[in-house]
Amino acid sequence: MAAVITTKEIARVFGDGGRPYANTFGGNPVSCAIGIAVLDVMKEENLMSNSHKVGNYLLTGLHKLMEAHFLIGQVRGMGLLIGVEIVADRHTRKPAPEQAEKIIYKMKEDHILISNIGPDKNVLKIDPPLCFTLDNATQLLDTLDMVLSEIERDQGLPSSNGRLESNTPVSISIPIDVISGENNQNNPNKRKQPTTDREGPVKKVKVIDLD
Repeated sequence: MAAVITTKEIARVFGDGGRPYANTFGGNPVSCAIGIAVLDVMKEENLMSNSHKVGNYLLTGLHKLMEAHFLIGQVRGMGLLIGVEIVADRHTRKPAPEQAEKIIYKMKEDHILISNIGPDKNVLKIDPPLCFTLDNATQLLDTLDMVLSEIERDQGLPSSNGRLESNTPVSISIPIDVISGENNQNNPNKRKQPTTDREGPVKKVKVIDLD
């Protein structure tokens, strides 16, 4: 379902201007009933809040993986729409579309579906459904960590912190308020950027080892 809100002047172009316009089953009662049911579920299951909570968790974990993997040039996103830029050189940000494609196919072998997008096809698009859980996010991070390690090892690429040589698991320390979204309750429109223990001491953290 979708809706377009515009001015009468713009809308009139479709009628008076003779421009063809059509859609499939648009506005029928069944589609409307389904749309209302979906909105009800989003509200009852707090899926918007879940998107914020799990999205912060994913962004924090992906930034941590960026510290360990040479192939990740940048992590960006909001909520459950995240992009991970795959590069051949961290300093020049030279795109690495071949490596990005290898990543998505290796992730697919482990039953995780992502895609590569962008002008250079080197950005991993992570856009799971709103019901995506913290456990699902942990599985995605764990699998991506292993896939990146495998590709970097096969191609003789260096890692950012020597993790491939030491084979030390990546630990993600995430403040509890990032997971719960407590810092944003008073201002739901303000989105706090994810933080890690590297940015200063935190009193409560949830530590997850990506073995």
